[in-house]
Amino acid sequence: MFANSKTGKCQLCDEQCKSCFGADSDSCYACSFDYVFQSPSSCVSFGTPQPWEADGNGWTIPKDGDNVIVAKDQVVMISQDTAAIDTLIIDGTLYINPDVNSSITLSAQRIFVREGNFHCNISQNENITFTLLLSSSNTPYTVNDTFNLTNQDLNFQDKSIVILGQINFAGVQKSPAVRLAQSVGPGDQSIFVDGSTDGWDSGDKILLASSSFEIDEFEILTVTDIVGNEIALD
Repeated sequence: MFANSKTGKCQLCDEQCKSCFGADSDSCYACSFDYVFQSPSSCVSFGTPQPWEADGNGWTIPKDGDNVIVAKDQVVMISQDTAAIDTLIIDGTLYINPDVNSSITLSAQRIFVREGNFHCNISQNENITFTLLLSSSNTPYTVNDTFNLTNQDLNFQDKSIVILGQINFAGVQKSPAVRLAQSVGPGDQSIFVDGSTDGWDSGDKILLASSSFEIDEFEILTVTDIVGNEIALD
């Protein structure tokens, strides 16, 4: 329940609350960005984060193939590309620095948001790109292949992401889809569209869908320029 669709804040909750238990409640069950949910029904600030890229406060910089745990009492912020780790378990808070002006890639074979929070809110920064890369590894998860949950065991497989906690991602708003204004032929270097391309920019990748029932007949193309309703492609 969102009492205010523009701000995403409930009218009767405090400003950190995103969703209330009810229309007349002063208790939250989800928080706005930069705040995390804590039982029984309150939102608290992230506080001062521990950089992913620096040792300190019980944190060691992860290396390729490492198994990494963000503990319950930890708040860790990623500001640059990570090593290609094996398994990432989030019991505390992990978030992407929204103020850097570059690309950030988090590489892992398995990600398990067990009890914690994973946040990426880059909606106000057009100069940052976040990539979550699930990559295979020859290194098995050696600490414990099975996590015992309340009613079941969770077995990890290659390239998996499992969410039992909270995950909140938000990027710059862009027009999600648009129709072609005319047919596209083999070798064409541009397309003409019939609709809004708000938010599209050079360097964006678009998917040109199949014109048949063969769903694998699609192309992923890179935008090089936009003039009116003409999109130049690489």
